[in-house]
Amino acid sequence: MIFDKDGISLYFVVFILLTSTLFALFYVVLRRLSRELFTYTYFPVRFNRKDGKVYVIGANKKVETYDWGSLKIQMQTDANAPWDIRCCDVDDKGIIQRTFSLPFRYL
Repeated sequence: MIFDKDGISLYFVVFILLTSTLFALFYVVLRRLSRELFTYTYFPVRFNRKDGKVYVIGANKKVETYDWGSLKIQMQTDANAPWDIRCCDVDDKGIIQRTFSLPFRYL
């Protein structure tokens, strides 16, 4: 029943509101996850040998600069998973400030 004798039915209004809310929610979720799920993301890491700096482009497309001297590098190896090379920027007290991973794959 779309029309009532007084105008548009309450069920029709609720149906339109729910449908538009679901489409809006679907659109927001698709926009938020599209970069992670449906695209190939590559965040490069560049090494400057002359200055002793490491430049990392993060997920927010901002370039972060690290000093080689303050990096602690660890390699995580799991039995059935690809290896992961993790770099941590450590201050004088030994507290980790920032981290990034190197793109590395061992077959």
